[in-house]
Amino acid sequence: MARIINEERRVLTESLHTVLVIKELFKRHMCEWMARSPGKFSEEMTREFYASYTVTIQNAISKRAKPVAQYLLQVTLVWNFSIDISETTICRFIYSPAHNLSINTMEYDYMMGVVQSGAFQRDVEQRETLLQWMASHITDEGERTKWVCHIILPIRMATMSFTAKFFWTIVYTRLSRTQANNMVTWDKVVMVATLVAGLELDFARIFIAEIHERAFKTTTTLPFLCLIFHLCRAAGVPIWHCDSLL
Repeated sequence: MARIINEERRVLTESLHTVLVIKELFKRHMCEWMARSPGKFSEEMTREFYASYTVTIQNAISKRAKPVAQYLLQVTLVWNFSIDISETTICRFIYSPAHNLSINTMEYDYMMGVVQSGAFQRDVEQRETLLQWMASHITDEGERTKWVCHIILPIRMATMSFTAKFFWTIVYTRLSRTQANNMVTWDKVVMVATLVAGLELDFARIFIAEIHERAFKTTTTLPFLCLIFHLCRAAGVPIWHCDSLL
């Protein structure tokens, strides 16, 4: 797993200097943390984190309630240590301890809301406007892209522009894993187009939402192992229960 993560990091960031447009967008979104070596991590600790996250919510709701529909946790326990997973903490971790810049995600939230709500299917004018905007940022053909006129058509990575392919790699490997990396769903298209357009995106909020969703899936690849491990270590969680002995 560590080798895979390091290889993804190398492929993602090694040739940035050769494409100035991508390099500038990469810097604008403050993505330099993606180029850092993730370091070592304990898979046992991160699995314990996800198990604790799941149990914490399930114990607080009725058996009929859907856990995934509950509020996102800001704090959970790992081996009786309190782990802060709030947006503020994650932002400071991936950027720097002094990070306090506000992030304006109004445009992203609006577009994602349209896609995830019934408005995307009901309101033709709203849907066409959003489709054309997305196509203008992730494809070379813009409005002539086939899926703008026929929304039932799948969006494939091969139809994207080079810049969009790069940022789709970021979405796929760093933000939200999908079963197939060559097929792009509508919510992921909004995410990629937002990155290419240079609009602000709250990475920390995306991390927390992804953790929440994956915690309740019985078969899934657990995301953000290194991030969770380092947050646990910062809270003093011992590795294999041996740190206190050492």
